[in-house]
Amino acid sequence: MFNIIFYLQPLKPFIITKDAIQKQVFGLGYPSIPVMTIDDFYRQKFQKMVEEQKQNRKGQSLQDSAFAGTGLNKEAEDIHNEELLEKDDPITLMKARQWDDWKDENPRGSGNRYNKG
Repeated sequence: MFNIIFYLQPLKPFIITKDAIQKQVFGLGYPSIPVMTIDDFYRQKFQKMVEEQKQNRKGQSLQDSAFAGTGLNKEAEDIHNEELLEKDDPITLMKARQWDDWKDENPRGSGNRYNKG
């Protein structure tokens, strides 16, 4: 008799609405509440930029690099490479030949045309 009474009692209806589930998943939704102001964001970006420039001095202008003499280093490297080619250095000749072969096998414009893969 107890089993029959248990089965005869109607179950409590529950309704799951799409909005309630979305609120649980997505939180506040769009637009979300901003975490910081634009000024705070700008200050953080600026501080990161300043720190990177202090650590990394490669981001100089052409005028600064000319005054520092870094442009002369490239010319010195070019002269050194030409001297190695003239002396028939085997490693330098091998690199030059491999580069010429690669350029012959891959002419300009033969790459991925029209993104066809």
